[in-house]
Amino acid sequence: MLTFERLQEACAQLEQAVRAAPNNVFFLSYLGGVYGRLGRVRDAVRVLSTAIARQPDFAPAVFTLALTFEAHGQLAAAAECYARALELEPGLAEASARLVTLRSRASAPVAAAPQARGPEAEERPAELFTALGTALRVSGRVDHAAAWYRAALKLEPRSAYVHTALGSINAGAGRLDEAIVDFRRALEIDQNFHAARGLLDTALDDAGRYEETEAVYRDAIALRPDDPLAQSVLLFNMQFWPHVSARDMLAEARAWNDRHARPLTAQAPPHDNERSPARRLRIGYVSPDFRDHALSRFTI
Repeated sequence: MLTFERLQEACAQLEQAVRAAPNNVFFLSYLGGVYGRLGRVRDAVRVLSTAIARQPDFAPAVFTLALTFEAHGQLAAAAECYARALELEPGLAEASARLVTLRSRASAPVAAAPQARGPEAEERPAELFTALGTALRVSGRVDHAAAWYRAALKLEPRSAYVHTALGSINAGAGRLDEAIVDFRRALEIDQNFHAARGLLDTALDDAGRYEETEAVYRDAIALRPDDPLAQSVLLFNMQFWPHVSARDMLAEARAWNDRHARPLTAQAPPHDNERSPARRLRIGYVSPDFRDHALSRFTI
C-alpha cells in the first residue's frame, strides 16, 4: 500500500508526464487513478474522461473510472463503467467480479448505509456520461458514443436530450424504427423539445410513414398555433405525400391565410395603383434562395 507521501510523489511525476504527452492515455489513466486514491475525485473524473475521449476503446481508463466512482459511493455509475469496461475487454476479471458484487448489493433486501461524501465527491455521473457521448459523437465515433448515452440513461432515464442523441445515431445508421422510438420517448418526456420533433418528422418521412409524419406536424401546430412557420413547413411537405390531394393542400393554404395573414390585412396600406387591365404588370419575387440555391437556376 502506497503511503500518502508516495502517492503525492507519484501524482507530481504523472502530472509532469501528462504535460509532456497530453494525449497519452496510459499517463492519463494512471494519473486519474492516483487522483482518485488521493480523494481528488473531480480531477480523477476529468482526466479519466479525457483519456476515454482520446481513445474510447481503452478499457483500463473506463475500469479506473469505475473504481473511482465505487470508492466514493457512486455505485450505480460504477456498475455502468464496469459493464462498459467488460464490453471493451471481456477478459477483465476484476471488473467482472466487482460488477457481480455491486449488482448483488443492489438487489439485496436491506440496502447498505450510504457512504459519507464530501463536496469533492459530489459528481453527476449521468451528466459526465452524456458529455462523453456527445464528445465521441461529434468526433464521429458513434458506436462508442451510443454506449455512453445508454449508460447515462440507466442513471437518468428521463433525459430528452440523450434519447434524441441516441435517435440521431440510430437514424444515421439507417435504424429508423429504433430512431423513431427514441424520438417519441424524448417527446413523451418533454413535448416542447423541438429538436426531437424535427428529427422525428424526418425519420418518419424517410421510413415512408407519411400519415404519421403529418400527425407530428399537426401536433407541433397545436403546440404553437400562432407560429406561421410550423404550418408553413406542413404546407411545404404536403406536396410530397401520396395520401394528400390538391384539394387538401388548398384547404390547408386557406387555413394558413385565415390564421396568419387575414388578421394583418387591416394594417396593410391601400392599393392606390392604376387598375387598368391593359397596362403592363411588374412582378417582384423576394427570396434568399435566389442568392445560392438550385431554385435560382430554374427561375432566373
